[in-house]
Amino acid sequence: MVGVISVIDNLEGRVDSATISESEYKQIHELIESSLKNANVNDHKYEESAWQKVVAEIGSVEGLKEKTARSYTVLYEEDGKILGYARLERGDLEVGGQVIPNAWQPKNLYIDPSEQGKCIGRQLVGMREDKARAMGAKELYIDSWIFDRTLKFHKENGYEDLGLNRKEWLGEIFYVHVMRKPLK
Repeated sequence: MVGVISVIDNLEGRVDSATISESEYKQIHELIESSLKNANVNDHKYEESAWQKVVAEIGSVEGLKEKTARSYTVLYEEDGKILGYARLERGDLEVGGQVIPNAWQPKNLYIDPSEQGKCIGRQLVGMREDKARAMGAKELYIDSWIFDRTLKFHKENGYEDLGLNRKEWLGEIFYVHVMRKPLK
C-alpha cells in the first residue's frame, strides 16, 4: 500500500486551510507515545519516571495543536492510520551556552515502531528539508534524544553532532545531542 502525505503549513504566520481532525490528533498522540516508549525500552537512556513526563508532555493533544499552529507539519498515513509525523519550526536554540536566534529546527520525527526501516522517516525528513530550503534556510539544527538508533538515523541523513546539551524540563534534567546539517 502506498501512503498518503498531508502537509499543514503554518510557518511564518501563515494559516493553512488544511486542518487536523480531533481523531487525527489522538492518533498522533498514540503514535508519539508508542514511539517514545519503544525507544526508551530499547535503549534505557532515561529514568522511567522522568520519561513518562516527556511522553505525556510531547504527545498531549493540546500541545500538538499549539505546535501545529506555528509550524510546518507533515503526516504520513496508510489506510486511515497515521504512521508518521514530523514538524519544522523556527526559534531560538541554545547550543553550548550560546543562543542561535531564529534557527530552523526539524522537530518531532515519529514513525510507528512497526513501520520503522521502511523509508517513511527519510521521506518526511526530505520534505522538511525541501521546505526549509524554499524558505531560505542555510542549515538546520536538531536537538535529539540520545537514543543510539535516533542518532544513527540523523547522522545517516547528513547531520553532524555538536555535542550534548543539558536541558531542565518538566522538573527533570535531560541530555540531548545538538546536531547541525548544512543545506545545499
